[in-house]
Amino acid sequence: QALKEKRNYFKDEMMRYYRFLSSTVSITGSNAKDQFTILQNADGSVTVQGSQSDSAQKISRILYERKFDPRVTKEIRIYGLEGDDTFTFSGEKSPIKIRVIGGPGSDEFVNHGNASNAHVYDVSFEKNSFSGDDNFKKTITDDPENNSYTRLGYRYNSFSTSLAVEYSFDGGLFLGPKVKIGTQAFRKDPYASKQVMFITRRIGSAAYHIKYTGDFEKVFGNTDLLVESDLQLPTVRTLFFGLGNNTEFSETQPGAHKNYLVHYNLANVSVAAQNVINPWLRFRYGPVFQYFKVDANENQNNHAFTIYHANNKSIDSARLYAGLGVSMDINTKNDELIPTRGVALNIYGKSLAGLNRISNAVTETGGHLSLYTDFISRNHLILSTSFGASKIFGNYEFVQAQYLGFKQNLRGFRFDRFAGRSRAYNNTELRWRFGDDINLGLFRGSFGLLAFNDVGRVWVENEQSKRWHDGYGWGIWI
Repeated sequence: QALKEKRNYFKDEMMRYYRFLSSTVSITGSNAKDQFTILQNADGSVTVQGSQSDSAQKISRILYERKFDPRVTKEIRIYGLEGDDTFTFSGEKSPIKIRVIGGPGSDEFVNHGNASNAHVYDVSFEKNSFSGDDNFKKTITDDPENNSYTRLGYRYNSFSTSLAVEYSFDGGLFLGPKVKIGTQAFRKDPYASKQVMFITRRIGSAAYHIKYTGDFEKVFGNTDLLVESDLQLPTVRTLFFGLGNNTEFSETQPGAHKNYLVHYNLANVSVAAQNVINPWLRFRYGPVFQYFKVDANENQNNHAFTIYHANNKSIDSARLYAGLGVSMDINTKNDELIPTRGVALNIYGKSLAGLNRISNAVTETGGHLSLYTDFISRNHLILSTSFGASKIFGNYEFVQAQYLGFKQNLRGFRFDRFAGRSRAYNNTELRWRFGDDINLGLFRGSFGLLAFNDVGRVWVENEQSKRWHDGYGWGIWI
């Protein structure tokens, strides 16, 4: 009885699956001489017939024939593969997008109608020909990959939701929803776009963290578009111990660290174009925006409040900036998460102009170099070391200072422990890897032990200090 009841839904489910498969359709020819006729009908549908021809150019065998409904199919991809193939278009323009990839061989593209919705891909070093009304869109290059066909290359769009969890000793616990959206498109590898957004709320207070990242591949030719926004509203809490390499922190009184907590609103937004020169080299450039405002009521008589008033600065006025950021990345790591060999180099710079009377123009520049090697014991004992430095020019605010601390390349110290106009640091780490595919109970993966040593310092004007701060320890990584 249950099977009979399910049978009533079979047709709807099968049609749903048919529409899913038919949204984007790939058609392949053979490695012989093929003829494809693409008829665009008056009702917007498209009929595609693929056949093999003999030496007299007569059809010897029909390989494929199908009529596509524009209400179901949005894109057709026709791969000629090898051989001297012929592609013939007729009829008026259809809403369906048609891509024709000629493949190796001297191909012929003939148009007896309106083929402005068709995009032809082939190479320039073959004897290809175009005849009839030449209104095709064309991508003809000297790259053999322009003719490539990947049998298992189709990927599906994705959408997922999850719980976002954030915690820090100073900021507390944040919980909220997280959304990931991935889209696929023709020859955009590994995706056409990837977007991640989450909104978390701090437990016990109305403080929110809203973050969005969008990565859109090949939006302007071969140029990608990257969008990032990080909003912490109405207040974020971080530590500020003052500017300098010798700032003191009194731990004698219970809860003494609360005197160093600063409450403020913060927003950072960037829109960047990205040029990927090759898999290991990329450049980014584009506008950046920054806004922050210290909460005067929440910061009464704390350490930051005292410092600001000692320098005759208004602590509760909003700062607003806009400018340009650029960066260069070199990455030859053999694994993004747990590299054993390779180099990673980032060099960046950004210049911000103040958009109101109390916002001063500043320029920041810096770089970070990481080296990885497993020459002692291949894939098991990994030595990594990183060097970094940065500096900010202009009359900067404490939020824009160069920080060192637990999250800023100086483990063994509190978050945001040292702040200054410039900084330099070194991180050295030795990792022992027990294996690649170990049963860890809830999942399989790798784990091991690590030992680290971090060294760094900051510089400010009118301070005499030769001290380098040293943090070290060990841990377990998964």
